[in-house]
Amino acid sequence: MCADIASELETASSLQEYDRLLLSAKMGVGWNKPEPSMYPAPEKRFIPAHWSYCYARAARFGAARLLRIEDSQRRNLIMANPVPGNTEATARSIVAAYQMIQG
Repeated sequence: MCADIASELETASSLQEYDRLLLSAKMGVGWNKPEPSMYPAPEKRFIPAHWSYCYARAARFGAARLLRIEDSQRRNLIMANPVPGNTEATARSIVAAYQMIQG
């Protein structure tokens, strides 16, 4: 399953398709954040989760192809905890992300 989604992430034809595929990989984007990066107080609702590097690698190359550096402050992929309603944090007190530096 990882290889299928990874392949689609690398070859997505639009940012909308790319965003949809990222949800399957339990990842979010840092260039279009709906919430602050850190919560003012620890959240108690997070659950254990795993983020496969297979998805992250493909998602980074998809981002490099679809999102120009000029269109964003930074191209980073957030490993968002899959608890319903969360769009940003990885765990109670940290946000973990991969950043794409390639031009």
